[in-house]
This record gives sequence, C-alpha cells and structure tokens, in this order.
Amino acid sequence: MKMLVVNRKIALSILMIVLLCGLQGVSYARVCQVGDVIAPGESCTYVADGKDIVFSVNEDGKGCRTGGPVFQVILGFRVKVDSLNICRGDSIERDDTFNSNFAASKNPDSSWTIDTVPAGTPVVEPDPVVEPDFIIHSLRSNKSTLAPGEDFMLSATVRNGGDGQASSTILRYYRSSNDRIFSSDTEVGTDSVGALEANRTSDESINLTAPTTPGTYYYGVCVDSVTNESDTDNNCSRAVIVTVISEPDLIVDSVRVSQNTLAPGESFTLSATLKNNGVGESTATTLRYYRSSNDRISSSDTEIGTDSINALRANQTNDENLSLSAPTTPGTYYYGVCVDSVTNESDPTNNCSKAVSVTVTAPPIVSEDVNEDGGVNIQDLVLVAASLGKTGQNPADVNADGIVDIRDLVLVAGALDNAAAAPSLHPQLLEILTAADVHRWLTQVLHLELTDVTSQRGMRFLEQLLATLIPKETALLANYPNPFNPETWIPYQLSKPADVTLTIYAVNGHVVRRLALGHQAAGIYQTRSRAAYWDGRNAFGEPVASGVYFYTFTAGDFTATRKMLIRK
Repeated sequence: MKMLVVNRKIALSILMIVLLCGLQGVSYARVCQVGDVIAPGESCTYVADGKDIVFSVNEDGKGCRTGGPVFQVILGFRVKVDSLNICRGDSIERDDTFNSNFAASKNPDSSWTIDTVPAGTPVVEPDPVVEPDFIIHSLRSNKSTLAPGEDFMLSATVRNGGDGQASSTILRYYRSSNDRIFSSDTEVGTDSVGALEANRTSDESINLTAPTTPGTYYYGVCVDSVTNESDTDNNCSRAVIVTVISEPDLIVDSVRVSQNTLAPGESFTLSATLKNNGVGESTATTLRYYRSSNDRISSSDTEIGTDSINALRANQTNDENLSLSAPTTPGTYYYGVCVDSVTNESDPTNNCSKAVSVTVTAPPIVSEDVNEDGGVNIQDLVLVAASLGKTGQNPADVNADGIVDIRDLVLVAGALDNAAAAPSLHPQLLEILTAADVHRWLTQVLHLELTDVTSQRGMRFLEQLLATLIPKETALLANYPNPFNPETWIPYQLSKPADVTLTIYAVNGHVVRRLALGHQAAGIYQTRSRAAYWDGRNAFGEPVASGVYFYTFTAGDFTATRKMLIRK
C-alpha cells in the first residue's frame, strides 16, 4: 500500500512536471503590462515568486492564471503549491497570492484589463513608432511679374520628414486670396507623388496661366496626408506671390533703309521693326515715318507716311516698311519712325527710333542735259528745238560747234531717259512742234548720214515723234471751255493736208460766223496756239447772245458738227 501511495505521488509529480514543461515550453512573447487589454483567446506572462505565471482569457471570458510552484494563502497561511491554476469570472484581486501584486478586471466585451503586475515583471519598452511625415520643403515660381494670360511654372519639392516610408499620394496646387495656403483655396492642378522613404524628396511642377486681371495673386501647394502620418498639420506650403501687371512698352527695335546712297528722286525703302518690350498686350496704334534735319527723330519732324499697327503681345514684334523717293536736291537726309503711345504704356519716352542717314548725290552733268536738272528729258529737247539756228555760246549747243542745229537736236533725242524715250502728246512739244517740223528735221538728219549709236537712237525717237504728231484719221474735237463766255478754242486733227473751214450756226440754222483757217498740214491742232479760235462775236463783230450754237468743221471731203454753249 505504501508503495502504491509513493507511486501515485511520483505519477502526479511527473504529470505536473509535464504540464509545467508544456506550459513553459510555449513561447509567450507578450509580457503583461499595466493597461494591456487581453481579449478572449489571448494571454500574457508575468513573474511571481521568481516564476513565470501565464494570464489568459478563455473563450468563455474567464481570466485564468497557470504556472508555479508559487506560494498561495490558504486559510490565512502562506502555503507553497506546486502548480497554480485559478480562473475567475469577474476579477482577480491582488491578495490572491503573496507578493504577486497582480490584479486584472473584466471588461463588458469579455476582454480583461491588466491593473497591476508584480514588481519583478520585466517592463517591456514599446517598439519605436515608425511614422512618415510629408512637408513642403520648398515652393517657387519661375516668374514673379507676369502679363495677363502669360504662362509661368510653379514648382514644389515634397519631402518625407518622418522616419518611416510614406505611401504614394497627391500634391495639389492652389491659388489663394492671401499668403496662407489651405485645401479650401482654389485648386488649379494636381500631381501624383510616388512613395517616399524617410528624408527623401520629390520635385514636382505645373505649367499655369496668369489671370487676365492685373493684381497680386498667391500660389501654393498641399500634399494629401498618408496612413500613420505623424503630423498632418504641416502638409501645406506658404504662398509665393505673383504680380500680374498690364503695362506694354512699345519700342522701335530697328530701322533701316534699302540704300544709303541715292540719286535725286531714286526710289528706296524705309523699314522698321516694332517690339512690345513690356509685360502687357498693347492696343492697336500707328507707326509714323519721319524725315529729319538731324540724327534725332521726334514727332515734330516732317511726317512722310504712316502704317497701322495691330495689338502686340508682350515680346511680340511687327515689321513694317514704306516706299519713298529720294529728295531731288543733293545732300544728307535723316529718316526714322515713331510709334504712337498706347494705354498704360510703361515708358512712352522711348517710342522713337534713332535716325538712319541717306546721302543724295548729284549725277554728273552731261551736255545733253541742257537745263542741268539732273536728267535728259523732253524739256531739253524743247529747249534745243526752240534754239535751232542760234549761234554763239548757248546751252542748247550740245556738241559745242558754235551753232544750235539738227545735230544737237538728234544728240538730245538719243540721250533721252527711258521714261521720256517713248514720245507722246507732250504739251510742250505740241506748243512748238508740228509734223512738218519733225519731217524737215528727219530729212536733214538723213542727209548728214550720222552713224554713231546716240544719233541713231535720236533718229528713231524723231521717227516715233513724227508718227505721234500725224494722227491716223481726221477728227473734230470738243471745244474748250464749254460752256464759255465770251471765247473758246476748237481743237481738231488732220491725217493729211487740207483746206480747213469752221462755220458757226445759231439754233435756227442761220450762219453766225465763218472762220477760214486756210490750208493746213497734217498734224494735231489742240493747244490754244494752234486750235481754231472764236471770240464769241458774229461776222459784224457783235457779241452773240447766250444759248446753244453749232459748229461745222470742213477739211477737204471731211465734215463734222458739234454743239457748244455760251452762258453769260
């Protein structure tokens, strides 16, 4: 029997050892700490009497302590027990065991809160909390002063100032009414920001357009907070200030001429490049071209032309030009431009260009330029024709042989400028030249047998002139002036020589006056010195009454009648 009792004790001891070893073999990573909340199915460990005690919460919500050996108070006596296995349904008081100082209380949700732990229980320091913290490291604008509607760039550097990695988020750009930026300001754009490790940065930027209304504007950014962020109050930047002003500034960027050295009357081009050098769009305006007496151009100089200029954006340019003719008097002349100032222009004192100079040089005087006006033209031919036969020193004596003759006339005709080379009914020619005159000159030239190039060209001109002076058909032209009082001239032209008569009739058919003009050579009779003339009197020398009259022109077998009016 004694052996049996001993064996039973040994068996119980082995069982407790196995149980305790099994309990102590479990890894209880959690050490009970004051304030811990232990949920059903969870446990923690504390130390009592130098031994590990496990506090656990069953699925039915009871708080249990297991482990040992420990001392326990039984009937007022401190008794060592090999194994502690106590479960409570509501609370565990600290006097359940000597020196254990452990207490826990049950919560309404069946979890338990640790109230006290024995002094020997290790204090577990909590793992350091690793948290990200987004901040705006810097914010900047590439332009601080803008024209209305001008493009600019807003850039921001986002930094993770925390000690943990931040997940990806959104950077939001704002325009504010003051220098404080909040997420309630006007959002003007967004950027995606990728995940950032601690102390890493990300540079972001956005292209924006300045408001169209001048004023001061504030721009900034805010970054959306992320999970576990340590401080979400520092996610917005301070503002950067952008000033929008509308102040154009028109300047003449350059002015130039196509030629700096010109002959009198020669054509050239004056060109100018206009630029808006300000920060606002200019309104339409006018570019004015000037000729000055010195190298300073101002609006008080002689205006010689204008150009309309459309509105120009900031930094936009516009090219304009004007075709001009050089002055006829040799000398140095100065040209330039001024642009009219526009609304809100920042500097209206720089609207005029510097001057460009043009030198007009006198052409060499040639002997054929009888009147020395810088060119050989019809006037020189008329002067020679008027001086034919004169001797001695005379500008019309082109070849300086002492007499003005057909040779001089041919030389001038051959040297005529291109503009005058094609003869026409030039008034000065008609005043002194007739087809008979030109025919006589050509006959003389042919007898001289002139072979030089200039003379040959002069002969061709005289031939063309003769053809011009002999009309292809006879005609009666309208009198001038008409109506008239008291005199008028009646022009006509003859394609061949003829006896010419002009008869004037009243409206009743009675002859008022008959003008016998005699035998006339073929030619044009248009000028007052060559046309038929009526002084408004009848055959008795009496002034005729106001009214309508008819005149009949007879030249050989040609007859024509026209109407005229005397108005007194």
